[in-house]
Amino acid sequence: MDTTDCWSFAYEFIVSGEIEKAISLCETEVCSNSINCQRYLGWIYYKRGDMEKSLSWFGKAADQKDGEALFGIGSVLVVKKDFQSAVSYFERAANNGYPRGYQWAGSIYHRGSGVSIDLDRAEKYYRQGAAHGYIMAERSLISLRMKKENIFVKFILIFKFVALLVKATKISVRDINDPRMMDVPNYFKKN
Repeated sequence: MDTTDCWSFAYEFIVSGEIEKAISLCETEVCSNSINCQRYLGWIYYKRGDMEKSLSWFGKAADQKDGEALFGIGSVLVVKKDFQSAVSYFERAANNGYPRGYQWAGSIYHRGSGVSIDLDRAEKYYRQGAAHGYIMAERSLISLRMKKENIFVKFILIFKFVALLVKATKISVRDINDPRMMDVPNYFKKN
């Protein structure tokens, strides 16, 4: 069995609800080299609250410049309340093909979570995420601009928000698991 086979078999276990078998398979010596298994184990341990194991598995995939794993490390750092370090991982995640990181970096600066509030920096990150079609970044950018702009611009932003709602609805009707919809609350989302 090679690393490609590992993920195929692990995924079959996941789909059939045999999570413990998927974990055991991914943790074997051969399969632990699969970037998909490493990322999966990072998220499993994250969800279980074992941040050290999560960080270890994400770290293995991040060493291969996997954007989602870099985002996972940032997520662990947020749980640990190390927001300054988290921002750099979110930015690295986005630069490695995982634009969701821009939204999270922007959110940290927008809220001032562990860093000074910096609305210009937040706007920069939101714009970058929006440029990649990430819905929450577009929504956050509109929200941020609503606080900063004059009444005329706010009126235009309301129309942009309605257009964004239509866009989000169309995307979710086509594919409820579309990555552009990550972090958008959706009670019908498939796991």
